[in-house]
Amino acid sequence: MNPQTSHWGHRVRRALLLEKLPSPVRKVVVALLGVTVVLVGVLMIVMPGPAFLVIPVGILLLGTEFMWAEKLGAEFLAGLSRIRENWRSRRQRRAQGI
Repeated sequence: MNPQTSHWGHRVRRALLLEKLPSPVRKVVVALLGVTVVLVGVLMIVMPGPAFLVIPVGILLLGTEFMWAEKLGAEFLAGLSRIRENWRSRRQRRAQGI
């Protein structure tokens, strides 16, 4: 597990009061919550709503318990970081007149 992601997952589990649940129960609860959030996000693709925000939140929630979702969430966050850096560098070049 990525230490930064697992730290985030620990904080989410604590905030949702899932820490005291036995591991199998916690996995089921997180799976149900995460899948529900992802499905709501998928519905938002065709209905009004911020699907591009809701789907990753569901995947990040699933990533608190499932390794495959943690890896997918980490890739998403890395992609956001690259987009942010590209945007900043373009903004800097534009300000310099390049």
